Amino acid sequence: MSVWAILACLLLLWLKLTKVVVVHAAGGYAGKPPGKRGLSVWVVLFAGTALLLAGCFHRPDVQAARRRSHPPHRPTTTTLPTTTLPPTTTVPATTTVPATTTVPPTTTVPAMSEFVSRRGANLALEGRRLRYLSYNAFSLTGCGLSDEIPTDAETDAFFAGLRPNSLVRTWFFMNMDQARFDRVVASAAVHDVKLIVALTDDGGQCGDPEGVKGEAWYNGGYSVRYLPWLRQVVDRYKSDPTIGMWELANEPTASNRALRGFFDIAGGEIHRIDPNHLVESGTQPPWAYGGEQGWGFIHESPGIDVTSMHEYDMNPGASPHLAGAVAQADAIGKPLILGEVGVLASTSGDPSQSQNGHPCVSFPLRVDILRAKFDATFATTIDGVNVWNWMPRNKQSCRLETYPDDPLMAMIRDYELPPVLGLGD
Repeated sequence: MSVWAILACLLLLWLKLTKVVVVHAAGGYAGKPPGKRGLSVWVVLFAGTALLLAGCFHRPDVQAARRRSHPPHRPTTTTLPTTTLPPTTTVPATTTVPATTTVPPTTTVPAMSEFVSRRGANLALEGRRLRYLSYNAFSLTGCGLSDEIPTDAETDAFFAGLRPNSLVRTWFFMNMDQARFDRVVASAAVHDVKLIVALTDDGGQCGDPEGVKGEAWYNGGYSVRYLPWLRQVVDRYKSDPTIGMWELANEPTASNRALRGFFDIAGGEIHRIDPNHLVESGTQPPWAYGGEQGWGFIHESPGIDVTSMHEYDMNPGASPHLAGAVAQADAIGKPLILGEVGVLASTSGDPSQSQNGHPCVSFPLRVDILRAKFDATFATTIDGVNVWNWMPRNKQSCRLETYPDDPLMAMIRDYELPPVLGLGD
């Protein structure tokens, strides 16, 4: 404030205290002694002039100038550069995905598509709900001992013995023979069979060069080799309807937060590259993830289309863990498959051998046990079951595998699945 303004304000204060009154229209004065009237008038005139010079009166031109010099504050929009993590970067377990992160939407394909798709909590194929009963067959792609790996003719005979639109779960890792996998895909296509393709194994089986996984791998270690390879494979087969689903990992095991981040990113990357195929989790039952809530949390990932659980309870009925998985899958509105289920058996059985307290039963008895299990399992909303595990030649020992001479093959082919209705039924 200027010196003139200060003087003007002091004069106004003095005038207030001495009760100077401006001359009335009638010309009279009031409130001041007669001898002070002239002086008071001059004082008032002087104060008014000082105020005008000091700018205390309203000056529209000055106010406008101030507005131009100091525009009103408003938030600005900041564009952050895209950050590419180096291959060796490890994302901490506590990483929080920013609220603005956009994950590609769940796979959606035309209603009559020849691709396996998802309609809410149901699998669908060619405009109808899909429910299936089929196998695991990991040795199709070359994983296993020499007597466990089928010839091309044995692979073809296996697919020919399945009902159409079966989904066979197999493994294809970055160390496996691409040409062999191409032949498996071609054979499956001839017989109207679809494939669920697991892209890695948590335990590093079948020579997976990523080895045994762990917290660090699921927290970002997968970005070094697995993610670039995933992009390559998915891009190669993105237009092939013989691929039924991509499975991110067989039985992934880590903290729920690490798994959720892995599902978000790896599953989202498949959705980005390949809008035609579903992404399935490959997970174990809820107990492996801290219970039903933990299992539900990781499957809420937008990178996952189909939920999964594996069970080897070997009881003639539904797994005691199935109800919790069904409830969670229904709650989040995604399909559920029983990706692995098996019963220890041999041609004639051997009670002296057991697994998890369950004795080795004969092939015919295993048929009865699994039929009862299928009946109870398909009484729920589950979409599919994959029995562990088809191999081309009988090892004549107590194992979880099934073979061409096993009566289980005919039972699975002929088992009466619940009616398959239109998606609106």
